[in-house]
Amino acid sequence: MAQVKQSRINQKAIIPDKSVYSVSEMNPTGGAINPNSAIMSYFQLGEFNYEDSTTLQCLMNLINEPVFSQLRSQEQLGYIVNSAFISKNKMLGAIIYIQSNQKGPEYLESRINAFIESQSKDKDGPFNQKQIDQIKASKIKGLNIEA
Repeated sequence: MAQVKQSRINQKAIIPDKSVYSVSEMNPTGGAINPNSAIMSYFQLGEFNYEDSTTLQCLMNLINEPVFSQLRSQEQLGYIVNSAFISKNKMLGAIIYIQSNQKGPEYLESRINAFIESQSKDKDGPFNQKQIDQIKASKIKGLNIEA
């Protein structure tokens, strides 16, 4: 894993396929101990196109509740747990983030990775057709309202 030092200036980088980069920054506390930590796992999923964007938005709608249920409610990892679709600089991505005053970022990352692995092991997929159809209908309805 490559370590990247990031400045506060908004930057754009092309990340090669199947690469893992870690960006970390300490929150200066003036010598005081700060028990808070946070992690945002970003998954870059390719260049923007409408079909993949729509598919990813549906997936993130489906996965949001299981992310919260497992990582926040069951494991009680942090007071903020969420997942979201993100599209910036013509790239598609997904994020899962946790803010915690109980666990460090390395542990939080391991639990995010375990969650993703557990979802991918279900041979029939983690979602049923009814859930998928509901999300699709919601997205189509949203498009009709915007038109």
